[in-house]
Amino acid sequence: ALIVFDVTSKSSLNSAEGWLQLYQDNMTGHGFTLLVGNKIDLKKEREVDKDEGMRKAKELGMLYYEVSAK
Repeated sequence: ALIVFDVTSKSSLNSAEGWLQLYQDNMTGHGFTLLVGNKIDLKKEREVDKDEGMRKAKELGMLYYEVSAK
């Protein structure tokens, strides 16, 4: 499962734990999860830096990647 948040919105990152819990509550079997920071092309609007995203992913037991849909 990919749990994607918007790096220009700190509240989006804060919601990731709830999304992960919802996924875990509804999945059957074992699942692989990634935390993905999106919109990294919007450097001036960025509220969540890469280190913070990585810390959150580690706290949640997930891998971390950053992407841009641009």
